[in-house]
Amino acid sequence: MHDIVAVDAPCTNCGYSLRGLDIDSVCPECAHPVRRSLERRRLGLASADYLAALHLGAGVLLLGLILAVVIGGVSALQYTTLGTFRYAVPLVVWPSLDFAVSLLVAFGVWKLTIDDPGLPAHDQARGNARTLRAAAFALPVVHGVRVLVAAASGAAAPAPIAPLLPLLDAASGVVRAMLVLGLWLSIATGLCNLLRWFAARLPDRALFSSARAAGRILPFVLVPAAIGPAGLIPGALWLGVLVRSGRGKIARAQRE
Repeated sequence: MHDIVAVDAPCTNCGYSLRGLDIDSVCPECAHPVRRSLERRRLGLASADYLAALHLGAGVLLLGLILAVVIGGVSALQYTTLGTFRYAVPLVVWPSLDFAVSLLVAFGVWKLTIDDPGLPAHDQARGNARTLRAAAFALPVVHGVRVLVAAASGAAAPAPIAPLLPLLDAASGVVRAMLVLGLWLSIATGLCNLLRWFAARLPDRALFSSARAAGRILPFVLVPAAIGPAGLIPGALWLGVLVRSGRGKIARAQRE
């Protein structure tokens, strides 16, 4: 006689409810083995050090997202409807603030994507983790270059290229904006996938559904981020809500 799954445990690959299935069968949605989803997958059974790292990472990432919203709001107030500055602020200030936020995001992502020592290598979701880390680590590099460029902007340009500076600045601004947008899209998608993976291990159907919905819609919400920090506000707020929810679930798993 085979054992039947008596709890509402989701498949760790797709989130399908495994209740009522034979433990030795496979998920009817994705053919992932049911037993593999049940054995040592529950997040509450993970080591205390691993859960502490996740909690720290989610907290730092949440702080970075909150600062991104604040900086975006202040940046929006800084500009008038004519595109001029309301207040005299050194050019290096905004890139420096973006750089600080990107460092917090990178650190938080790093902590959230470390391997769970209680899981085998093939269940670590390393593909998504590598992509997410690459985007998160590239963000400080881009903003760091912006800081260096802004700091050197006061230097006199050679006479032959001085007339071309406005055009070069505009072109580099477009390229930079597209690059930053691409990185934020990768980070948002990776975080939604990561939260789905955590939700399946909790298990928590509500968090899984929220992360799946966000993964489909957030790319469109983040498109305005190409125009500057103010455009990041809606996407950062949504990500912040998701990360805060995930952090609360991780804290609950720590108490199990």
